[in-house]
Amino acid sequence: MPKSKRNKVVSLTRTQKRATRDAKASLIERIRDAVDAYPFLHLISVSSMRNASMQRVREDLKGRARFFFGKNRVVARALADRNAAAAAAANDDQNAAAGEYRPSLARVAALLRGPVGVCFATVDAKELQE
Repeated sequence: MPKSKRNKVVSLTRTQKRATRDAKASLIERIRDAVDAYPFLHLISVSSMRNASMQRVREDLKGRARFFFGKNRVVARALADRNAAAAAAANDDQNAAAGEYRPSLARVAALLRGPVGVCFATVDAKELQE
């Protein structure tokens, strides 16, 4: 027996769908701009990104550091494409350099596992920890 054409689910909400593709492209562009603007890149592991201590750290480092939290694949895509990250994980430097935004960024992209954020800073790790 054929399905009824009248039995359809109709959404009654008036909310707009989020433009996730545009948001991801925007995040990639902001990360690549930060790669050009800041000399140091740090990977940070944060269990809760929206706590008061993280907000205090952001306020303290305002102007000297920029934090990015997003899906690891999107951040890795901004640093190096998927093939370059896989080649860096396999220590194949020649193939890793082909898809990188900047040299050696595929190695960083390969390290993005779990709840990790990226911090671009004008100061090195010792000054950043203080």
